[in-house]
Parts: sequence; C-alpha cells; structure tokens
Amino acid sequence: KFEAIDEDAGKLIEVNQRGAENAITEIRALQRRSLLTLGGITLGGTVLALFLAGWVIRIVRRKDDEIARGTLLLEERNRELDAFAGRVAHDLRGPLNAVQLSTFRLSQAQAAERETLEVLQRAVGRMDALIQDLLALSRVDAQVEEPIALTNMMVVTLQEELIPKVRSVNGTLRIDLQTSSIRVSETLLRQVLMNLGENAVKYRRSGVQLQIEILGREADSWYELRVSDNGAGISREEMTHIFEPFFRAAKVRSLPGTGLGLSIVKRVIDACGGTISVASELDEGTTFDLKLPLAPAAQRRAG
Repeated sequence: KFEAIDEDAGKLIEVNQRGAENAITEIRALQRRSLLTLGGITLGGTVLALFLAGWVIRIVRRKDDEIARGTLLLEERNRELDAFAGRVAHDLRGPLNAVQLSTFRLSQAQAAERETLEVLQRAVGRMDALIQDLLALSRVDAQVEEPIALTNMMVVTLQEELIPKVRSVNGTLRIDLQTSSIRVSETLLRQVLMNLGENAVKYRRSGVQLQIEILGREADSWYELRVSDNGAGISREEMTHIFEPFFRAAKVRSLPGTGLGLSIVKRVIDACGGTISVASELDEGTTFDLKLPLAPAAQRRAG
C-alpha cells in the first residue's frame, strides 16, 4: 500500500511540475507579448508625436512667413501712404496760398463783405492746419533718424511755446523733466508734447481752471513721460478710436481741429520704438503715458 501511495504521489508531483512549467511558459509568452505590445504602442506614440510636431512646425513656419509677408506689405503700404500724404499736402499748398492771398486782398477792398471773408479765412486756416498735419505725418519716418533730443532743451521749448497758450485761458502748466537724452529727434518730440498740450487747452472743461502736468523720468533703458490734464475727458467708446486718422469725438467736432494730432503722436512713438497708453474719465481729465528709448549714453547712466 505504501508503494502504491508513493507511486501515486510521484505521478501527482510530476503532473504538478508539468502544470507549473506550462504556466511559467505561458507567463513568459504573455510577458513577451506585453513587451512587444508596449513597445509597439510606444513606437507608435513616438511616431505620431513626431508627425504632429512636424505638422505643427510646418504650420508655425507657414504662419511666420505669412506674418513676415504681411509686415513687409504693411510697411510698404505705410510708405506709400506717407508719400501720398506728402504729395497731396504739397499739391494743396499752391492753390491754398492763392486763395489765402485773394481773401487778404478782398478783405482790404471789400469791407462790406467782411463776414463772408472771415468765413473764407477760417476755412483757409483749417485747410492750412490739415496740410501741416499731413506733412508732419508723412515726414515721421524720415525724421526718426535725426539726432537725439535733450530734455532740458525741451523744457525751454515748452516754456516758450506752450505756457503762453495755457496762460491765455488762465490755466496752469507744471513741467518737471529729468535731464536726459532720448533717442528721437527734437522736432518730433516737440510735436508730440505740443500736440498733447494743445489738445488739453482745446478740450478743457468750462468753468474749471485748466491744470496740465508734463513729467519725465528715466526708468531702466526708457524715458517715461506723463502728460495729464483735468479737462473734459474721453469716453470708453471713443478711447478705442482716438489714434485713428481724422477721428473726432462728437462733442468736439464744433471746435477747430483736423483729427490728425493724436495720429501723429502715435505714429511718432511707434516709429521710435516706444509705447503710448491713455487713461481718461469724463469730466475728470486725461493722462497719456509715453515710453521712449533712451540714447545710448543715457542708457549706460540709467543702467
């Protein structure tokens, strides 16, 4: 009986060994299949990722090329527009001079038509202002390469030219410009500050003493200018259009102006590589913040 039991136990052990070996073989086969599947998935994912990356890179490059072509086209259109504005202004100057001379002679000869002549003279004045603004707009790029502007000289210019205009309406003007040199022509900087200052005078609030501040400080490689007033202010809707050529808000259309002043300011700032922002509240005032690049010597000092 013990021999029979021992034989049966041996057979059972043999069966269990074969089952274990088969299980181990199946497990190893399953591991190999899992590794192959995982490798295939990883390879497929890598190929897909490379394909998507290449596709995205091609799209980005195509968009970059389109942007570059669009930029070149825009620059060309701007040059054409500047040239056109210059030609129009130049062509208008001759006939306008003739009209102006004629109205002057008529004003001396026909005193009875004084009112009509005054209307004509105002119209001629508006046309002359428009021509001057068109010429300024067309010459911005050409003047950007001129020598640097010194802020101490700009203070003298503002005192001579802007303060009398502010005092003529019983206003006050505070000028505080840190001595520095800015990478922009003196002519263009003068135009920017005079345009902003004259706008403050023109669009002041009735019954409120006009107050204007022009402040300037070095900050890193920039010169930060702030021109603020306590005038009529600008609505949020109009704020999105104020730098557009010929735009004039409805409430100021009855006042003299060409609608090009702020366009010229924006064009000058852009051409110099600077930035401009504006904050305003109706019946409280407007603040323009400008950043212009410092001249190399001033950059070293600021650094």
